[in-house]
Amino acid sequence: IDKIVDTPEILPAAVATCTETGLTEGSKCSVCQEILTAQEVVPALGHDWNEGTITKEAACTEAGVKTYTCRNDASHTRTEEIPATGHSLIRNEEKAATCTESGSIEYWTCSSCGKYFKDNAGTAQIEENAWIIAATGHVWNTPTWTWNSGNGVYTSASAAFTCQNDTAHTVTVEDTALDIVTVDPTPT
Repeated sequence: IDKIVDTPEILPAAVATCTETGLTEGSKCSVCQEILTAQEVVPALGHDWNEGTITKEAACTEAGVKTYTCRNDASHTRTEEIPATGHSLIRNEEKAATCTESGSIEYWTCSSCGKYFKDNAGTAQIEENAWIIAATGHVWNTPTWTWNSGNGVYTSASAAFTCQNDTAHTVTVEDTALDIVTVDPTPT
C-alpha cells in the first residue's frame, strides 16, 4: 500500500488596501484539508492623505480646488473646495472735470482681478474708462470791446474773454484796424 504523504498547501496572503481587509498567509493539509496555520484578517489600511496640491486657484468670485492623494493608493483622491477670495478693492476718488482736464466718478479697482466697480461692495462692475467725465471745455463770456483811436481814427480794438467755468482762464484778443475809419470827434 502506498503511503499518503501530507504536504501543506499554502493559503496565499491577501494584501489589505485602503478600503478592503486583507489576510495573512496560512496553510492546510493537502489531503484532509485541515487548517494547519490559520489565516488572520488584516484590517483595511484606511486612507493616508498627503498635504494636497492646489489644482485650481481660487479667484475673486470663483472657488478653487485642492486635491489630496492617498499615499497607500495613488488612484484614490479626494478634493476640497477653496473658498473664493473676494475682491480686493482700492478706492479711486471722484475728481471734478475742469475746462481743460477730464475728471472721474468715484470707482473701485480690484487689485486681484483688475476689474472695475461702481460700488465699494464690488457688485456693480463697469467697463474700463466708464468713470471718465469729459472736460467741460471753455464757455467764454461776451466781452466788451475797447476801441483805441488816435487823432479821430480807430487803430485797434481789444477784448478780454473770461471762461464762465473757471474765471482764472482769460484770453485777451487784440485786433488792428484793417480799414482806417474816421471818427467825428464831436460827441453826438
